[in-house]
Amino acid sequence: MRPAIILALLFVASAPVFGQIQIDAGASTLYGGTAGGFGLTTYTNGGQQYAGVAFLGGKIVPGAWDQFSIRGVDLTAGSQNVSFSFDGAGVGLSLVGVSIRKTTADKRTHFVLFAGATGAGYFLPFASATLPSHIGFGGLWERDFELSEKSRLRFSSLDLLAGGSKTAAQGFAFTHADNFKLVGSAGLLNNSKYANGSASWKPVKRLTIFADHADYFSPIRAEGSSAGASLTLGFLSVQAGLNSSTSAGVHSTGENGGASFRVGPITATTNFYKSTSQSGSRTLVSHLLTERLSPRITVTENINQSGGRNSYSFGGSYTGRRAQFSVTHSVQFLLNGAGYQNTTAVSVSFRVRDTVVSASTITDPFGRTRWSAGAESFVQANLPGVRGDANHTGNHGGKYLINGRCETEDKTPVEGCAIRVGGAEVYSNTRGEFSLHVKKSTSVAVLVPVEAFVAPGTYIVVSAPTFAEPTQPVTVVVKRCQ
Repeated sequence: MRPAIILALLFVASAPVFGQIQIDAGASTLYGGTAGGFGLTTYTNGGQQYAGVAFLGGKIVPGAWDQFSIRGVDLTAGSQNVSFSFDGAGVGLSLVGVSIRKTTADKRTHFVLFAGATGAGYFLPFASATLPSHIGFGGLWERDFELSEKSRLRFSSLDLLAGGSKTAAQGFAFTHADNFKLVGSAGLLNNSKYANGSASWKPVKRLTIFADHADYFSPIRAEGSSAGASLTLGFLSVQAGLNSSTSAGVHSTGENGGASFRVGPITATTNFYKSTSQSGSRTLVSHLLTERLSPRITVTENINQSGGRNSYSFGGSYTGRRAQFSVTHSVQFLLNGAGYQNTTAVSVSFRVRDTVVSASTITDPFGRTRWSAGAESFVQANLPGVRGDANHTGNHGGKYLINGRCETEDKTPVEGCAIRVGGAEVYSNTRGEFSLHVKKSTSVAVLVPVEAFVAPGTYIVVSAPTFAEPTQPVTVVVKRCQ
């Protein structure tokens, strides 16, 4: 713990040389047991630095890293995560060590070489740390191919040798126009075989067909698959799907279907769910009425019918520039053999000047409620930085432009995404677009702090680049959990 405290004191003492200092603190059960911590992140035109402490199951784990660029080469030293991801189909590893990242002149090939002590990584919104266990080394290679004007393909390969543990993961992402996407990742992860993938196809504008599969290793080995389709015809939408899961020797399947219609600010939805497992079958019928009272306020009423009994619940959301609050009820297919179950999520956040305080709950794939709470604050130093309440365009006084788009997996734009580029934070507009002017043409670090989103609901990041460069559009893909 002492090295992290010394680094933190050095960061504070030398604040005038930094453009912006980010202070984070919080606690969470996202990794199983309760974890907490705090950290300081500094932003300059040349890179980022972090120092902090994580409290993990009675252990005090310091963490620190430094990111900077030298002649077009990006270097990171300290606790870090090396990964690739395409719409959630990917893999990553954690280490305490050094990594070197290089992008070729045509911007199509990326290399990362790394070496250090690998182990369990904990990368929370408020703290970053790695519990080292083995010395290892490896590399990440990514290559983009433009097959035609509308078709693109990316290959990725992540390989690691650490002690007796081997990781050899390969991945790909193929997209054609805006109507077809196929992504996958498979190989060895710490000597264990795994395979993740998803596909979506829009044969016509309003029809979407999708499928996905995922392997899980924690807290137990499990796998889950789903497939379905949705059709929207004006005010009417219909959908149907299939689910299956296997965990701890228990196999379960699910079938669902439903429809919704919209009349003005009111949307009515009815869905039918049937779960089948070794213990028998169970049906659930869910009715949801959603009314948008204003652009900021939405209220919901749920009626669930199962086993001859009715249950009622209420929810809603408020979205303001300074505060957001939501209570969401939904039906989720769990991997623990329980099939379809009702879940509830609560999210609240508020902003006071440059400080954001947030708390939220989610239900994980195994049916357990997880919570997270934290605070984030920014301190401006001598160098100019941007931190607006809802800036869609940032300006560091430079002539180079970095722009991008925040969207969901089906290309729907998301307004209110927070994207941190270097020391600046901007928000996506109604078209999901954001832009930022910087002084240099070199790459800068990109972070997507979901806890700072002003969009209603709770989001996770599906894919986002680690670095961005002018003239190379940034695409951030997010998924709403609740």
